[in-house]
Amino acid sequence: SINENEITLTIKGTGEQYIVYEWSYIRPSRVYINGVLQSTTGIKVNIEEGDENTETTIKMEWDSPLTKTANMFFTLSNIINIDISKLDTSSLTDMGGMFRSCSSLTSINFGDIDTSKVKNMAGMFYTCSNLISLDLNFNTSSIESTMNMFAECTSLKSVNFHNFDTSKVSDMHSMFQSCKSLTTLDLSSFDTSLVTDMGNIFENCNSLISLNLKNFNTSKTVNINNMFYGCSSLISLNLQNFDSSNANDPQHFFNSIRKDLIFCFDIDKVSALSSSFEGYNNNCNDICFAGDNIKLNVEKEECIEDCKNDDTNRLEYKNICYQTCPDDTHVTSDDLFLCQKKPESYYLDSD
Repeated sequence: SINENEITLTIKGTGEQYIVYEWSYIRPSRVYINGVLQSTTGIKVNIEEGDENTETTIKMEWDSPLTKTANMFFTLSNIINIDISKLDTSSLTDMGGMFRSCSSLTSINFGDIDTSKVKNMAGMFYTCSNLISLDLNFNTSSIESTMNMFAECTSLKSVNFHNFDTSKVSDMHSMFQSCKSLTTLDLSSFDTSLVTDMGNIFENCNSLISLNLKNFNTSKTVNINNMFYGCSSLISLNLQNFDSSNANDPQHFFNSIRKDLIFCFDIDKVSALSSSFEGYNNNCNDICFAGDNIKLNVEKEECIEDCKNDDTNRLEYKNICYQTCPDDTHVTSDDLFLCQKKPESYYLDSD
């Protein structure tokens, strides 16, 4: 439980520096600069000494829980990291655009904040172009919109959605648009049964290599325009249960997509997309779609058995799983369960 009600952040530079968005009503009760209580509070501070590389720690305190933090730090490119782990969020309903356009932000500490009442996270990290990874291990059971949530987070390489509950979400428009550093996304926990808008959701994710959307329920989805537009690196795509029966005349569902995509869909469920799928080889029998114990070999652009998820054959050599390493090979890593050709020195060491 959170006993305090505060946010700590680090800003870079000198002069008048905004610590809360200029037009925001979210004004702190107390402000500390490097641990010193300021005589006046507000939405900006004055850093008198230093240069453009000067880093200053700011702590803001509130006397009562906030109900909205929407656009709280919008456009504040001076902020490099934020800690909201001690913020009382028990009454919070809106976090939309909270960190939007914080272009220098590299890390956020959420701790165990209570987000059980939050309904809006739309645009929460929109254009946070320096964020590399995010762990979103908090309660999202009330969220209704994730529109633009990570759009244009161009440096984002990984997002942990382990506890991310999307069962009430209806709008996912442009959720990952232009996340150009993402190579994989694990969306297996997503419940999309109420989603009506998936337009542009993966548009221009041009480093994305593999997507398994087998669990996506799109029976209520109306907008799927530009869904995979510009996903030019996709090797494997599983749309096995994708349903386009309620989609409005889809435009540019696929554009700039490889024609040799390893691809799976049910033709009876995607009649509205028949023109989009022309020229693509639908092969649900490919090993890529055989089960959970499969991984993608990016270099060879093929799917292989994943030994690490296999209870019996846990050692891998030349893309084949073994119970023990084959003759003339040896275990190279207990963590990766790999076999490798024995080097000459191996025999010398054995003697």
